[in-house]
Amino acid sequence: GGQGASKKKSTFTEENERLLLRGIQAVFERWTALTMAVVNEWGGFQSKEKAQSLREETLEFLLKDSNKKDDSIEDFLYDCIAEDFNV
Repeated sequence: GGQGASKKKSTFTEENERLLLRGIQAVFERWTALTMAVVNEWGGFQSKEKAQSLREETLEFLLKDSNKKDDSIEDFLYDCIAEDFNV
């Protein structure tokens, strides 16, 4: 019925989550400041792991609530980078 269809639109499928994660990874791989932070170990010797965690946390953040303000991702990433990489 109608309710099932509307509920389906608001949830991500496994395929959509996979594609979103690919998009996040593509952006992060091209993000100069993050790349520099990892290469120069601004987050300590675990910088590479912190960057991977940031990808996963970003995916969770985006999936958690579809009614976010447009700039909430900017605030989220700023806070994460400042905390994990002392930037």
